[in-house]
Amino acid sequence: MPVPDPFSLDGLIVNIEAERGRTIHLIPVPDQLLAGSSLCGLWIKQESGQFDLIFYPQSTSRFHQEKIILHELGHLWCDDADGVTGEEAAELLGAFSQSLIEKLVSSKHAAARRRYGTHREVRAETIADLIHQQAYTAEFVVERDDAVLRSLAESLMYPSRRRP
Repeated sequence: MPVPDPFSLDGLIVNIEAERGRTIHLIPVPDQLLAGSSLCGLWIKQESGQFDLIFYPQSTSRFHQEKIILHELGHLWCDDADGVTGEEAAELLGAFSQSLIEKLVSSKHAAARRRYGTHREVRAETIADLIHQQAYTAEFVVERDDAVLRSLAESLMYPSRRRP
């Protein structure tokens, strides 16, 4: 996965788009559309338009939004789209109109899961965790002159980000 250094979500998306030759659209979903649904994140690979859609909750924290987006990017990178029926999508997308749901899943390339212990889910979550951990290591503490804080930060840091 072409993770930029220093990390930025926008940079990661640009790199993935360049690598795959497809545009990625991030779509925040308002709370009222998520009421009664089990949707946390959703990736849809739209074959006819050569683009991908990633839906994520609008009103959660930026930290959580990014984690959800990274999870869906993990599915996208591994090409985990295995098709979703209109009925499955309706269960996940609750308040969305049935016609919109049918349009979204008509390509048969959507990734939507209700079981989170599957290999694909664990892999996508691991990808998201690793990128998130690498991106948000506490470097700001290491830069300070405080020897105690520096020692603590280096003890807790992801090994590849430690400084000499």
